[in-house]
Amino acid sequence: MASNFPSQPSTNLRKPTDDYPTAAPVIRDPHTRADQHKRDAMNTGLLRHPAIQRFLTWQTGLPHTNQQLRPSHPFANLASSGLALVLGFLCCEQALLGPWPWWVRCLLLGIGWAHVLHALRNFRLPNRHAASHGAFPGGGRVNDWIGQILSVFLLTAPMSRYKTTHVAGASKPHHQWKALMTPGESTFEEIKALGFLPGVPNAENWRHLRRLLLSPRFYGKALAASLHDAFCTGTRRERAFAISFWVGFLWIALATDHLPVVLVAYSVPRLLYETCQVFRVLIEHTFADSGCPRTLATYRTMTCTVILAEPVPAALAADAKPLERVMRWAIWTYIMLLHLGVRVFIATGDVVNHYTHHVRPGASFMNHESERMALVLEGHAIPSNWGLAAAIEAFFTSLSKQPRDLFSTD
Repeated sequence: MASNFPSQPSTNLRKPTDDYPTAAPVIRDPHTRADQHKRDAMNTGLLRHPAIQRFLTWQTGLPHTNQQLRPSHPFANLASSGLALVLGFLCCEQALLGPWPWWVRCLLLGIGWAHVLHALRNFRLPNRHAASHGAFPGGGRVNDWIGQILSVFLLTAPMSRYKTTHVAGASKPHHQWKALMTPGESTFEEIKALGFLPGVPNAENWRHLRRLLLSPRFYGKALAASLHDAFCTGTRRERAFAISFWVGFLWIALATDHLPVVLVAYSVPRLLYETCQVFRVLIEHTFADSGCPRTLATYRTMTCTVILAEPVPAALAADAKPLERVMRWAIWTYIMLLHLGVRVFIATGDVVNHYTHHVRPGASFMNHESERMALVLEGHAIPSNWGLAAAIEAFFTSLSKQPRDLFSTD
C-alpha cells in the first residue's frame, strides 16, 4: 500500500525571479516559527552577503525570510558528486605516485579520501534514493539504470530490492505510513541489527554507539553484508551486471597500473561510509510513543528535520569588550564548521529536510528548501533538532520509551 500523501511534486517552487512577500510569512506553529526566527537571526552583519546566505541555506536546509531561491536541476547533485569522486581519485593518485614530500602526500590523501567519501554518501542520498522514487527525468528505465549503477558502485542492495523495501512491493515498505518503524520495515530492521536497545536509558545506547563505531567486527560484518547484497541478491541480470562492472573496473585499473590507487582511494572511504550510515539512520526517524495509535498526525511526528547550525551569539551588552565579541563569534564559527562536516558526510542531500520527503514523497529532492517553505506556509508543524547530537538524543529518547521486548516480537 502506498503512502496516502500526495505523490506529485509541489507546484509551489519559487522561480528565479520570485521572492517571498515583503511582509514576513505567517507561521502558525510556535516551534517552526522559532526555528525560522533563529535562521533569520543569521542574516546579520557580514553574514548578509548573498553568497554566505546561500551557503547557510544549503547547510541548514532553511532559507531566511524573503530569500530568493533558484530551482536546481535534478541532475545537479549527481554531477557534482561525480566530479568530487574524480577529484578524490586524482588527489589519491598524486599522493601515491606524485613527486611530493611526505607531508604533501598525507595532505593529498586526506583531501582525496574526503572527496570520495562525500561522493559515496551523495550517491546514496540523494541520488540512489531519488532514483527509487523516479525523480530523475527520462522515465522509469533511466531511473532504474542510474539507481543500479550507483548500487553496484556503492556495494549495496540492488535496485529492485531497494525499491521494493523502500517505496512499494514489500509487505511493509518504508513509505507506508502505517508501517514506518514497525517490525519488518527496513529502518526498524536496520536499527535492530545495529544492536540498539529499547527501554533503556539514553546513556546506555550512547555507550553502545561508541563501542559499535570502534569495533572492527562491525566493519567486517558490514563489508561481508555489502558484498553479499551486491553480488548474491537481486535478479540474475543485476548480479551479472555487478560482477561485470567490478571485473571491468578493476581490470582497467590493473592494466593502467593504477590498481593500488583505486584500492586505496576506495577502500578507506567505503569503510567510513558505514560510520556515516549509522549516524544517518539515527537522525531521520523516531519511534511513536508506545501504545499510541498510528494516525497520519502521529506519522508526521516520527520524522524530523535536522538543522545543522548553531544560533548566532545573542546580542551583547553595549559595553561588552571587543575580545568577548570576537571570542563568541569565533566559537560560533568553530561549531558551524563541525556542523558543516556532518552536512558534507552524513546528512547529505535532502536528509536535513527529510520531513518534507515523507509528507510529500514526490516533492523535488533538489529543491527541498523551497518545498519545506511551502509546507510551512501551508501551516505544517515541522519537528526539528538543532545538530547531530540533539537528533540522536531525540531518537534514543523515543527508543527508551519502547517496551524492552520490542525487537523480539516480530
